Order: sequence, then structure tokens, then C-alpha cells
Amino acid sequence: MNVSGICELNKPDSCTQEAGSGLFPAMLRRRLSAFGRLAATTSTELISPDESIPVVFASRHGDAHRTLELLQALASGGDVSPASFSMSVHNAVAGILSIARGDTSAVTAVAAADNLLLAALLEASAQLQDAPRVLCVLCDLPLPALYPAIEDAPTDPWALALLLERPEISGTSGDRYLLQQAMQVALPAYSSGPALLPLLQGVVTRLSLQAGSPGWVLTRREEGLP
Repeated sequence: MNVSGICELNKPDSCTQEAGSGLFPAMLRRRLSAFGRLAATTSTELISPDESIPVVFASRHGDAHRTLELLQALASGGDVSPASFSMSVHNAVAGILSIARGDTSAVTAVAAADNLLLAALLEASAQLQDAPRVLCVLCDLPLPALYPAIEDAPTDPWALALLLERPEISGTSGDRYLLQQAMQVALPAYSSGPALLPLLQGVVTRLSLQAGSPGWVLTRREEGLP
């Protein structure tokens, strides 16, 4: 697969209520939390408003802050906002993006704990068999303070969007990557979007996504290789 576009954000303060104002009607923008604005803003940087494209959205915890507010309201006997509940489901942000763009292409939401990165890329690669381009969006925020420390939980907000294409579609544009199983993949294996950046930037040529025998690796291909 080829990666023809990359957008990475780690400053949610820059994703204001006006972010994406050219695409999202005010009514939809108001429904997005900080988590939603981070993911949606990253997504819209790579695609045109009228482009029809499948989306794979991946997050380990989703909008945990919104979900916690709903749980606390239920625990205290209060009312739960239907609008807030509808935006707490895992595919909500991807759905809002689809609605705003009027795109009825497939939307897939992935949650796979410490296999998040591998699961998202596998799903996107599979969808490239049917579509020439796939938008893969990964996003997570630090968990609310109420939750105890979880290993590998993000300590900073991050979102990463990748525009993936079949090699025969993009031709010589973009960088080519091979996702494959390999024997004896050793730790560390990486599961979050920011771990991809050294590979995408050419600092390393191989990234372990799942340790084991066999495990999974993502390799940056050299120019001229099939």
C-alpha cells in the first residue's frame, strides 16, 4: 500500500469550535467534543469535501471523557442527554464526518486495545482491495483522572490521519509500505499512532506492530521495489 498523505495533530487547543467550519455546519460542529474536533480536523486535512472515500476510524478508548460524564449522570440518578449519548458511541465521529460530507461510503470503527495500530492498518489494507483509496484515522486522548494508570495509555492527545492508496493508483507518488507477518517478532511492538511517525518520516524502515511467532511488521519499501 502507498501512503500519499499524512496529517498529524497533537495540540487539541488549536482545534477550536471553528475548526472545519468550511465543511461542518454549525449544528454538527457543536456536537463535537475536544476528542471529536481533534479527529475530524485531522481527517479533513487530507480529503476534498466532495470526495467519496471509505473511512477506517480507530481509537483505543474513544471519547472516554464524554462516556464518563454519562456514567456519572446515571450513577447520580440524573438525566442523560440523547445527543450526548449518540456521540459517545465508537463510530460517532466517523459518522459525523460522513454526514457533513454527504458521503455514503463505508465507515468502520475499530477498537483493539494494544493491537489498535495493527487492526486499523489490516482493516484499511483489506478495504483497499475494493476501493482505490482509504482514509485511516487514529485518535486518542489521555484518560480521565478517575481511571487508574493503564499501561500504554496515551499521556498526550494525538490524532493521525493517513491517506492510503493502491500502488497502481498512486503510481510513483507517495511512499510504499508492506504490512506482513514475520517470524520471531520481538518486543517492543507499538500500538499507537505516534509510533508510526519515525517510519513515515524515514527515520526507521521497519516497525513491529505485534510481537510473537509469527508477529506483524510494517516495512517501508525502497524505491524501485514492487
